[in-house]
This record gives sequence, C-alpha cells and structure tokens, in this order.
Amino acid sequence: MKKLLQAALCILTLLYSSAICLADASETEYVPIITVNGEGSAYGDPDKAVISIGVASFDKDADSAQRDNASKSRDVIEAISSLGVSKADIQTSSYSFNPSYSRDENDNTITEGYHVSNIVTVNVESIANTGRVIDSALAAGANKINSLEFGIRNSEPLKNAALKNAISDARSKAEVIADSLGVKIIGIKSVSESVINIHNRDYANSVMNMSMKETSIAPGTMEFNANVVIEFVIK
Repeated sequence: MKKLLQAALCILTLLYSSAICLADASETEYVPIITVNGEGSAYGDPDKAVISIGVASFDKDADSAQRDNASKSRDVIEAISSLGVSKADIQTSSYSFNPSYSRDENDNTITEGYHVSNIVTVNVESIANTGRVIDSALAAGANKINSLEFGIRNSEPLKNAALKNAISDARSKAEVIADSLGVKIIGIKSVSESVINIHNRDYANSVMNMSMKETSIAPGTMEFNANVVIEFVIK
C-alpha cells in the first residue's frame, strides 16, 4: 500500500511539472513585432521669464564690503519692485561672503579683501517687461546677470501635441514597413515615451548691455520635442 501511494505521488508530481512547462511555453510564445521610433515637435510663444541677477562687491574691509553689497542689493530689489514685480516673485537664490587671500614676498598668507555676492531670481510675468527689469536693476547697482530663461505657464497642451505628433510619426513608419513586408498591424505590445522642452535664450555671466539705454529682449519661440518607441504586433 505504501509503495502504491509513493508511485501515485510521483505520477502527480510529473503531471504537475508538465503542466507548468506547458504554461511557461505558452507564456513565452513568440509574437512577431515591428519596433519603430517616432519623433514629433510642437512650438509656442513664451509668456514668462526668469532672470538670475545680482550684486558682487569687494572691499579690503569686511564690514564695508558687506554694507556696500546690502545697500546695492536693496536698491536693486526696490527698482525691480517699482516696475510692478511682486516681492513674492523676487527671491534670493545665492549669497556668499568670502575672503580673498594672497601671499607676500615671505610666502605668508595675507588677506587682500572680501568678496560678497547676492543673487536673486526674478519671475517676470510679463515678457514685455523683461528688458525694463534688467535695465532698472543695472541702473540700481546690479553688476551680474547669470541667466535669462523663458517659459510657458501652461505647457501641457504643447507637450501633448508633440507627443501626438511623435505617435503619428511612429504609426506612419510602421504602416510603411508592414505594407512593404506584406503583413498587417493587429495591435501594440509596448510603448515608451519622453518629452523635453528646449530653452531658446540664455545670458552669459557678465553684463553685456550696461551702457545701453534700453535692453532689447527677443524671446523667440520655445520648442517641445517628443520621442516614442512603439512595438507593433503584426501577422
């Protein structure tokens, strides 16, 4: 009786193992596909700007350097605010206070002075106001413009448009390939996507237009690019 039970158990084990193997084979059944890459773009006009602007000061005396920087920084912020920019849209993004060292003829370390830098980030809600903000800040004592970037408040419609264009591009390519091979597209196995936006303007670290009466800013157009990789099932 015991041997009979052992034999039955072995048979059940073999049957179970065979069922698992058949299930695995079914799950890994080959599915013919066409893999295509699609690209799409969409364009829009910027409706906001972000400026990184500030004051750099130097003095042999630490207290004098700090006071000079604080005074000019206050003047810059007030000048920007006077143009209608909210204080909430002016935020300190970087502040540094560093001594400057050198060595004398005896190779001793000496302090030459102190560098103070105060950088603020300004969100300009009106593109037309961008040049005036820069000019007013420079006139008030700013001597650093680190960057100027443009953006679009509601960029989702443009991102979606770029994505739709990329999908259409991929579908068109897949249909051409399928038609050439004499097969039909019957489904989609997988899709992956990415969308990036390209900033079209960036200012250098140095102030280039301090002598100009009015800085002319041309925001141009922003570009959104999408890329998709789609695996189309064919038969």
